[in-house]
Amino acid sequence: GIRICCREITSRYDLPIVISENGLGAFDKLEDGQIHDPYRIEYLKKHIEALKDAIDDGCRVLAYCTWSYTDLLSWLNGYQKRYGFVYVDREEDENSGTLNRIKKDSYFWYKANWSKEPVLYLTQRRNADRERKQTSVTVYSNIGTPIVYLNGKELTGIRKGYTDVHYVFDNVTLEQGKNVIRTVATHNGKEYTDEIE
Repeated sequence: GIRICCREITSRYDLPIVISENGLGAFDKLEDGQIHDPYRIEYLKKHIEALKDAIDDGCRVLAYCTWSYTDLLSWLNGYQKRYGFVYVDREEDENSGTLNRIKKDSYFWYKANWSKEPVLYLTQRRNADRERKQTSVTVYSNIGTPIVYLNGKELTGIRKGYTDVHYVFDNVTLEQGKNVIRTVATHNGKEYTDEIE
């Protein structure tokens, strides 16, 4: 894998390494206005861990750039496979889709892992009618374990998601009509919140 490649380059050339493109193309599906892509998060997580190991082995890795920020047209796959952290609503037909951008779970995972700024974000659709009464609630937070409220009542049963910055509440039952989901976390004495309806 990537660790072996880094070791080989270091052994052969003894030069610093810049990985300018690395990512995963997948058949992402838009479901309920969201893109859940745990396979991309797992791929990136494993590669970053392997790069840490390569650095421990003595490789001078200066940069690792993911491919890519938004979905893009591939010369090989068109718009079938998606590569980015942000989904672009576009299909193979020239005039298809709205071209709207939708941030994938991997976007929030990456931001919560690498941003120096506090991140607290609910990923569910905002201001939208939901067809299902049962849903999961997902929060990305790099400022500790969030507390989540549904219509003013604290939710229980939080579990860790893909990584240490990903939190999930499963089987949350929504009420008929308007629902408000609010998350709160405190960091360095300051309260951070995010809220969706």
